[in-house]
Amino acid sequence: MGSDHIGEPPLDDRGGDDPWTRLRAAVPGRWDVPVLRQVNDGVTRPTDLLRAINAESGGSQLSRGVLFALLRRMLDRA
Repeated sequence: MGSDHIGEPPLDDRGGDDPWTRLRAAVPGRWDVPVLRQVNDGVTRPTDLLRAINAESGGSQLSRGVLFALLRRMLDRA
């Protein structure tokens, strides 16, 4: 099964049909995609972001300091 877009690998090679899985594979930072996903879902308060991300992290825990550094970097790029 191939992609409809020229130059893109088949979906199976990009993490399946889930766009978040494909994005996570393309983004180098461990926490960037989980943060973006939660913000996309409407979570905006840092405490709520930490709670939501750490609940889904599968063992690793995002610290408050790393979250704030990541948010600062994202805002600088916006």
